[in-house]
Amino acid sequence: MESENICNPEEGENSDFHPSTTVHIDSFLYNDEDIDKLCDEGKMSRNYCEDCGSHNTAPLTFISHSSSLVQLRFIFQAAVPMILKCQLTNKLMVDVGSRLGAVLYGAYNFSTIKKIVGVEINSDLCNLQQDIIEKYSMSDRVEIRCADVCNELTLLKEADIVVLNNVFEFFLPVDEQIRTWKILREHLTKPGCVLVTVPSLEEATRLKNKPCIDIDSWVKPCAVNYNVPEISCDEEDIHELQNIFFYQVK
Repeated sequence: MESENICNPEEGENSDFHPSTTVHIDSFLYNDEDIDKLCDEGKMSRNYCEDCGSHNTAPLTFISHSSSLVQLRFIFQAAVPMILKCQLTNKLMVDVGSRLGAVLYGAYNFSTIKKIVGVEINSDLCNLQQDIIEKYSMSDRVEIRCADVCNELTLLKEADIVVLNNVFEFFLPVDEQIRTWKILREHLTKPGCVLVTVPSLEEATRLKNKPCIDIDSWVKPCAVNYNVPEISCDEEDIHELQNIFFYQVK
């Protein structure tokens, strides 16, 4: 979307991703088979020409800032209920950087979570989500807030479940990422609150070659069973699920 500003990471695992050779794909809308089909039809390509006009090509980098259907089912039907060991009916979930709303729709359809709030700073994306929510009658449980999450402090303090999926690295300069993580650390304090993160908190908060917050004093990692036959037995799906990390606030 033209109104969205994507920053190229300056450090860390994804710092070698170049804007001209990185394609941002929404896994909620397009799975690998969809992408293969589009490539076969000539509508997109997985490769780029390193030397214009030659056959010396290299693959493009595909990264999603959303969650796939398999991931959403796993999060809301298996992992989170397993961690909380209770019904989700009275819980409040916050998706930080809700973009197209995939996590919100997943929470609505795959769980009984009472209040589902997406916080998104981009007004165009907020309008798109709001249209979908109204079209499919999800407004009884889903709310969109067009805001900077750093200004939603009460919401953070009350949250029972918080989703942080590739949320800052590609959208904020490093100094802003550090500031935001410190605010989250200060205000996500409800004991037992579950954090669902991609990548791990350890990786996401390591900025300028050192951790920007003390994770150990804040949360404890949660061990979950990624092999859930009811969700998927496919090895690729299980590998995809293993990229999701879970923590609970101490």
